[in-house]
Amino acid sequence: MVRSLGRGGLGGSGRNGFFSLFSGDRRVEARWDYQCPGRGEQSRFFRQYQALGQPAPAVAPAVAPAVAPILALGLTAADVVELGDAAVGHYGLGGYVSTLETVANRAFVERLRSRYGSEMVITEAEHTAYSQVYLWKQAIEMSQSFQPDAIRQAAYGQTFAAPAGVLRIEANHYVQQRCWIVQVSPEQELYPVTEASPPLAPEPWLGAEHLPQGPLVTQLLARVGTNQQAQRAQAVAQEAQQQLITQLKVEVLQRQRSEQQVRLLLAIRQVVEQAGTARDALTGAIQCISQETGWPYGELWLPDENRLQRSTIWHLDETHLNEAEIEAFYRFRDDSNPTFQEIRSQFLEHVWSTEKAHWTRSLWTDFDTLANPDLTYPNITNRVIGIPIFETNAAGCWEEIIDDSDRPSKLPLSEETRQVLGILLFALPQVRPQDRRLVDVISTVAAQFGTIVQQKKSEEILRKKIRLWRSPSISCARPKRT
Repeated sequence: MVRSLGRGGLGGSGRNGFFSLFSGDRRVEARWDYQCPGRGEQSRFFRQYQALGQPAPAVAPAVAPAVAPILALGLTAADVVELGDAAVGHYGLGGYVSTLETVANRAFVERLRSRYGSEMVITEAEHTAYSQVYLWKQAIEMSQSFQPDAIRQAAYGQTFAAPAGVLRIEANHYVQQRCWIVQVSPEQELYPVTEASPPLAPEPWLGAEHLPQGPLVTQLLARVGTNQQAQRAQAVAQEAQQQLITQLKVEVLQRQRSEQQVRLLLAIRQVVEQAGTARDALTGAIQCISQETGWPYGELWLPDENRLQRSTIWHLDETHLNEAEIEAFYRFRDDSNPTFQEIRSQFLEHVWSTEKAHWTRSLWTDFDTLANPDLTYPNITNRVIGIPIFETNAAGCWEEIIDDSDRPSKLPLSEETRQVLGILLFALPQVRPQDRRLVDVISTVAAQFGTIVQQKKSEEILRKKIRLWRSPSISCARPKRT
């Protein structure tokens, strides 16, 4: 059919377009255009060809168009759907199209579309996948084995009556099959315009094996293929190695976090066991956190009715601080500056309402909404970390811990946020980068504070009862008989 269209042909592509050799209103003089660009370039090829202004050919099956068509190798029904009207009238070459008028193919198409929908686009890929399963099944039945080597040997010479005709597996691992030249109809369907070819023997080396130097060429091409496979395998291995390294880093961080959390919990547990009161236990717990994190100052804020108020539970580690830093922390605890009180209250309200830990590098920058933004508060540290304490079963366990002499903040507490029992407030002498992992560790440890309070309060109640029971003022006189 190609010979009947004439000997002239065009093909190829350039960086500036497939048809940069044309200029002005020159018409394509070739009778046909042979096309085999890469899959990624096929759509651009057809669109540029259509833009040349050539009229769409009058299409009728088995009738060549009046103008030069494209003969595209490997044109599938899926490509036609993508190309739309740009594909109409052009030709393709393939081993299967869904419009083949055979009993086996009509039954195959009907089964597929009844299962996956009448609009399903059936291509050579579906036909090949369907046929390969049966060829594999036959090879297993012949070899009576699931071992790959046995199945491979049994596969040579296997035949299967596929919807497009009989397929045969050759010794070079490729399939012998028939082929058609097809054309795109105005309805954008592929129809065969030639009779089926005789079964074509597969030539994986593009016929190079028939040349006088065929064995040498075949070896060289095989080496190229092997190198490409090795490169792909190396890329896959590198990607897998990178994923493994990333996973190991995550696991190491998780293990470090778990170890630090366990270490801190053990230290706090030891302090709690040695403490005489709940206040001493909480003070010791804050001290443990300060030593583990390097956050020198920490204090506990607790709810009192509908307000948060700072408790008398606090700790300052002066070991690595200079005199100016120590003074700054004491000023931080001092409530004599009302503007600073308001800024700190806004920070606490933010932690309470969001129910999330918050690390701010500057209270003035982030929460000073009332005062002059340029105003500074000398000798008061402003780098703070707020961590909410959650404990659903410890409500009401803080009452005796709060010192009424402390000044409360102006923070209303709603019923919906009662699951936050308090806030741990830490202050830093210098700016530090945020450490999310460390904050998560302390947040987890802080959840144990409610349990600590309950435990120590229970111990205190028990000790009071024991003292009361042992008191000599209690009489155990025997009741008189009546």
